[in-house]
Amino acid sequence: MEYLRQQAQQYIAQLEANLVRAKVQDDALLTTVAVGLGAVATSALVVNTYQNYRIAKAQTAMARATEVQAAQVQTPIRCVYTPPGRYGTGYINCH
Repeated sequence: MEYLRQQAQQYIAQLEANLVRAKVQDDALLTTVAVGLGAVATSALVVNTYQNYRIAKAQTAMARATEVQAAQVQTPIRCVYTPPGRYGTGYINCH
């Protein structure tokens, strides 16, 4: 009976040592994964920031074009008709 009890204690001690070793390996693996994910996230952030800059620049250009177009639409076109003169041709001058 004593022999079986000692074998059980050794088996339990070995299991506890294996659990500690596995936890250390898991912690190391999780650290490696976290560092890798951090690098990927940083890269994505840099790309996203550049894309957002390009989008903002394009939106600013579109806003300026819309402002210019709106200003042009609001300005009425004025035309002046000059009737035919001595040479028989008239013309229209618009601005």
